[in-house]
Amino acid sequence: MNMPLQSGIGNTERKGGVLLGAILLSPLLLAILSGHTAADMAENRTAFNNHCRMCHSIKPGDNRLGPTMHGIFGAQAGRVAGYGGYSGGLSGLVWDEVTLDRFIADPASISPNTNMIYPPVKDPVERKKIINFLASLKSQQLNNTKLRSLAPYSRRCSSELGRRQFSSSIAKSTFL
Repeated sequence: MNMPLQSGIGNTERKGGVLLGAILLSPLLLAILSGHTAADMAENRTAFNNHCRMCHSIKPGDNRLGPTMHGIFGAQAGRVAGYGGYSGGLSGLVWDEVTLDRFIADPASISPNTNMIYPPVKDPVERKKIINFLASLKSQQLNNTKLRSLAPYSRRCSSELGRRQFSSSIAKSTFL
C-alpha cells in the first residue's frame, strides 16, 4: 500500500503558526509568568489610562505633552529620544519602582521645577498599578525581542522538520 507523499509545506506553515501564536499570546504568558492575572493586567492598564494617558503614550517614539512611556521602566530619567520638553532635575535618576512611586505621588519631590502638571496620584494602590503596568511594558518588550530573535531558528527547524517528514514519507511509500 503506497502512502501519499507529503511535501511538508503544511507542517512548515503550522510551525510558523506556532511562532505567531506565541507572539500573540506573549502578553498573556507575561501575565502568567509575572504572577499577575489578566484581570490584574487590565486593571493596571486602566490605572495608567486614567492617570497618565492624557499626556503619555506607550508607543515607541510617540512623544506627546510628556515623553513616551515605552521602555521607561529601568531607564535613565530625562533621556527619552526625541522628547525635548524636560524641565531638568532628573539627571542621575533611574525609573525604578521606588523612584516612579515617589514621582507619581509627588513629582516636585523628585524634580522641583518639573513640567508635569497632572495632579499627583495619592492612592498607593493606584500608583502600584501604574508602576506594574510600566514594568510589564518593559518585560513585554524584552519577551518580544527574544521571540523575534528566535524566528530564524523556528523557520530553520520548520524547514528541517518538513524535509525529514518528506524523506520519511518517500521511504515509507518506496518500501511498503
